Amino acid sequence: MENLKHIAPDGISGALSGMSGGLFAGRGVTGTEVVTVPFGIIRGDSTTLTADFLCFGCPPPPGKKHILTVYAFLADGGKYYYSYDVTSRIHTAKDPRDVPIIIDSLHLPRPITNGGGFRPSVDEWQNMNIDIPM
Repeated sequence: MENLKHIAPDGISGALSGMSGGLFAGRGVTGTEVVTVPFGIIRGDSTTLTADFLCFGCPPPPGKKHILTVYAFLADGGKYYYSYDVTSRIHTAKDPRDVPIIIDSLHLPRPITNGGGFRPSVDEWQNMNIDIPM
């Protein structure tokens, strides 16, 4: 992962779509409502992000699509998101209650420093009064 040092404090989070909105504990069956589960992401070292979160699992029947989205807010005010289809990782996990998802392709842009980019300007305005005949 690149340029993680440019993330604003508390500027990274994620969401996983296609998950069940509830669990019928007495029957051990997940609900059919499909929701997106938001979660926090913690910075490790300069190249690592981690997240652990709980959810109710996949809704029946299996086959729902699961998109993992990572939201990043950079210190310079830039906002980015990256989406990954993790459906096969979730549906083929050995333990459906503990699904590791590893993403190693998050490449954040390097912020523009020292006044890069366009800086248009406008000369001072001159007041002009024009009479309009009515």
